[in-house]
Amino acid sequence: MQGLLRMIVPNKLEIGNGFLLTDKGSYSTQCDIVIYYRNSTPLIENSERQRFFPIETIAAVGEIKSDVNKKEFSDALNKLARIKKLREEVSHPTILKRVHPGIFNPKENPFDNIFTFLICNKFNFNWKNIENEIDSYYESDIQPWQKHNLIFSINDGLLAYHNNDVNTMMYPYIKEKLYNRLVLPGENSNCHFYFASSYIFMGMSRIQFYILILVII
Repeated sequence: MQGLLRMIVPNKLEIGNGFLLTDKGSYSTQCDIVIYYRNSTPLIENSERQRFFPIETIAAVGEIKSDVNKKEFSDALNKLARIKKLREEVSHPTILKRVHPGIFNPKENPFDNIFTFLICNKFNFNWKNIENEIDSYYESDIQPWQKHNLIFSINDGLLAYHNNDVNTMMYPYIKEKLYNRLVLPGENSNCHFYFASSYIFMGMSRIQFYILILVII
């Protein structure tokens, strides 16, 4: 899967796996896929060669599954949401790359947040009404801007968003909660691959990065 993502992700970004770390001492569970800004991410490893990535220079986090049942699906979504929530702990956001104006605000500005995605082989449960049921898979304290950007099932389709019009997008919240949209393979069995690849690339291209700095008081 890393080979496939390498063909999609912009060259300035690197792909690895490990744990995310904040300057407040919080850390994530292990992430299957960590996409980070290679030139500004220090190498932090423990004695077991497990890697830790500063939350400031992370572009995206992904979970990779085979066939997922309902519980595995819910667990993966909540894991990604809690990882995305760590971005809100950035204490001193010093800009490394910013393409959109404004102050650091991962709640209101999706480009300040981590892009999260789930890729699986197929849904091993009844998913036909998933557009309307997806919110029920999240725990009650998860906020709309902390939810996934994309869910891509190779066999079933792509779950993205829309803002009550014809435009499909990859952000769950842009000043307000957006609506879920399921893109099915249809007559063209590869169309959801095309959209997933395009949206992942665009999401990676627009993420805003920050530098990890030490503040001494």
